[in-house]
Amino acid sequence: MKRKWKRSLSAIVVAMLLLSTAACSSGSGGTSSGSTAASGEESGADTSQSGENTEPQENTLPISDGSLTLKIYCPIDDNARQHMTDLSQHSVVKEIMEQTGINLEFIHPPAGDDGTYFNTTIASGEYPDLFYCSNFNNYPGGPEGAMSDKILMNIDDLIYQYAPNFLAMVDNEREAVAEMGGNIDTWIRGDGGAITKFGTMFLPEFVNGRIHNGFVVRKDLLEKYNLESPVTIEDYTNVMQVFKDNGIEVPLALCTFSETQFTNVNPIASAFGVSINEFQLDENGKVEYSRTMDEYKDFLTCMNEWAEAGFIDRDFISRSMADTNKLFYNGRAAITIFHNASTKQALSVGQLEDPNYDVAGLVYPRVNEEDDLHLSRQALSVNSFAWYVSYTCKNPVEAVRFVDYLHMEDTQLLTAWGLGNDEYPTFTEDSEGNRVFTDFMQNNPDMDYTTARAVYTCGTFQVKYDDSMERQQYNLPQNLQVWEAWATKNDNKQQIPSVVTMTVDESKEFTEIKTRMDNYADEMVYKFIFGEESLDKFDEFVAQLNELGAERAIEIKQAAYDRYLAR
Repeated sequence: MKRKWKRSLSAIVVAMLLLSTAACSSGSGGTSSGSTAASGEESGADTSQSGENTEPQENTLPISDGSLTLKIYCPIDDNARQHMTDLSQHSVVKEIMEQTGINLEFIHPPAGDDGTYFNTTIASGEYPDLFYCSNFNNYPGGPEGAMSDKILMNIDDLIYQYAPNFLAMVDNEREAVAEMGGNIDTWIRGDGGAITKFGTMFLPEFVNGRIHNGFVVRKDLLEKYNLESPVTIEDYTNVMQVFKDNGIEVPLALCTFSETQFTNVNPIASAFGVSINEFQLDENGKVEYSRTMDEYKDFLTCMNEWAEAGFIDRDFISRSMADTNKLFYNGRAAITIFHNASTKQALSVGQLEDPNYDVAGLVYPRVNEEDDLHLSRQALSVNSFAWYVSYTCKNPVEAVRFVDYLHMEDTQLLTAWGLGNDEYPTFTEDSEGNRVFTDFMQNNPDMDYTTARAVYTCGTFQVKYDDSMERQQYNLPQNLQVWEAWATKNDNKQQIPSVVTMTVDESKEFTEIKTRMDNYADEMVYKFIFGEESLDKFDEFVAQLNELGAERAIEIKQAAYDRYLAR
């Protein structure tokens, strides 16, 4: 009942946002003053990109004399939230304000927000100067739809004139993206041609293209019971049976299917060629919906058998990734899914209780050992977050220059490593410029390392992870083994690129259909898994999904994907 209430609220919020866009397009965003003229009077998605051949101006500091204030909508790390009310109190942000001469004010969504706060902000018509978020990907028509509705400004011309550091980073990433089969220009633009990924996160070589989430096992337990690391579904079943027989409370600790880390990589489901609850591509590039595919029944059958055997527990329906981590750290679970960044913490916490505690990454399960999997999203440059200038921003030139400032090399080091001074001795540096975090960060008596990172470095303002730091974060043999295991015969060829966008009308229709399907199917999936509904009724399940609009949703997604290919 609780899950159904949450879905109903989401549907109401979506409807509110869709209604609010009509009001916004009729004039909620006024004409900007001052330097707005540099971008032209209109800010729609139809852009001539007249500034593309303009020689960009050097971005020098300070940007302002201290009299200008920019208000920013952006997330704040939950760990940082324990030590400050907003990012204006952050030591790195204070230094950024000093360097740029710009006063920064912040609007942060509350902890655990499901998008409602963003929707309310948009519906209010009172916009900050800058947004740093991923929410516009779900806006009707995407970021370009928000430009047409005069919520966001089309800043292409301003970028070509005032963002030389961003443009240089795009050029530097061009070859790396091409090696992964992508096109950087396609990735950073929408269907209408506007730049929609200004200031998006770029990844250094060491972590680019990695699969960051997957299954891990208590390696010491495998050794204790003379078990080989499982590869196939049958192998996993046999290993979990041994764990169960030897008193492991939860052989496989799963989190709810709605957790992003789970749905992005589709462990278990990908063994059968389907995603948990998404639209995907077949081998010919045609869009399919996983829950209406025959193979989805095979996935549910596997899950049902594991549930009946006691390998997975009913609590996973509402369990977060953090909850699964705790079960794994304290020895109640033998296998779980987590981010590779949790490997060190697992070892640290686990070995406090058991000095033999060890961790190993597991190959994603598959039906046959030789099978290739194609539904595990890799971490790639150009992610879901980006910086956007609101249509009502009175100082768009300075706003663009501020985001471009984040792309300067010194700024990247500042946001990644912190101040490194007497008051905040976050790092030391040798004569060759190599940095390492100090005990102030790694062994601070007042907070753990993860919290120290949130409090003394500024991930929100990072536009590219620092390669040397990433190598230090994942420097244990277990870290490298985990990545190697997850990447074994595993790619994302059947994942629809995250930068695919729909038109306003498509977004409205698709959202209505998907909401209807999820309201029905989410609960049915759990009923199938736990035997409350017989899998003999799977065909009826598919028929009902088609009745709710699955086939039409596939058509919409296909049209959006085709436009992406034609960019």
